[in-house]
Amino acid sequence: MKKSKQNILKNADLFAALNDHELDRLSELVETIHLRDGEVLFLKGDVGQKIYIVANGVIRIAVGSVDGHEAILNHIRDGQIFGEIAAIGGGTRTADAIAVGNVDLIALDHEPLIAFLMERPDACLRIMGTLCDRIRWISDLLEDHRFLDAKERLAKRLMVLSKVFGEPVQNGIRISLKLSQKDLASHVGITRERVNRFLKQWEVDGMITQERGYITLLQHTKLSGIANVK
Repeated sequence: MKKSKQNILKNADLFAALNDHELDRLSELVETIHLRDGEVLFLKGDVGQKIYIVANGVIRIAVGSVDGHEAILNHIRDGQIFGEIAAIGGGTRTADAIAVGNVDLIALDHEPLIAFLMERPDACLRIMGTLCDRIRWISDLLEDHRFLDAKERLAKRLMVLSKVFGEPVQNGIRISLKLSQKDLASHVGITRERVNRFLKQWEVDGMITQERGYITLLQHTKLSGIANVK
């Protein structure tokens, strides 16, 4: 792991307000974890005792069905926290967490996390904000599936991914996260064939380009119009 524990903690919103002494103290309580591509960190239903911060790489958050299908809920990148629902509230994990490529994490156990939060009211407010963001995210997903058609959902998910993983390039915004059409289909709850059809049409229309699993958004305004977002 190239980054120090202190720097990883400082770059996470929850711990950004800590001074150097507090960061040093907290860094002594965390452990480092390395995952290889496709390795499972935890599964839905596992007992959750740790909160995680991504140091390098990406974690896929997903849920599976009894017939083997997977619904991708989110991708967690550098500096972001996950696993807080079970770690703070108790109970079991609400989804699977799987490495996308090689991933470095740091993890903090439930007891020292709670002790830390009791000492720092500002951190409590920050993690409450994180939990509220999760609720809003789930609410948005439910609303999208209820009110948006397949094309609108796919366009909106590309917009969301461009905000989180977007890198400005000469002709647009490139989503730096490599995604297969199967992945995108899992994101929005449609078939891979429909994803392929929409992407091909948008490519013909000059709205996107596709190259080796990476998508570049060329006409942001038009995609926003399809997705009904600003």
